[in-house]
Amino acid sequence: MYTTVLERTRDIGVLKSLGASKFLIIRALLAEATLLSLLGILAGVCLSYVVRAGSQKLFPTLSILITPEWIIRAALIAIIGALVGASYPAWQASRKDAVEALSYD
Repeated sequence: MYTTVLERTRDIGVLKSLGASKFLIIRALLAEATLLSLLGILAGVCLSYVVRAGSQKLFPTLSILITPEWIIRAALIAIIGALVGASYPAWQASRKDAVEALSYD
């Protein structure tokens, strides 16, 4: 997320110059982090089922359980981690001066 903020410094400057509040910028960056986290969760769950199917073909006696409880736990850990990891870069982005952000190249 820090890299995303650096790459979007100019866009953040445009938003700030148009009157975007600090809360709007933070919310936008946290929403993006949440969306990326959800896509990662979906990909991880799908990959888990693919690996499970492959493992059961190779090792028929091996038992691998994927329960909804563990999927929910993993999803919560991923979302909380994404929000915690994105909070500081989002806060830093919201504090940028519009003129400095627009002149960033």
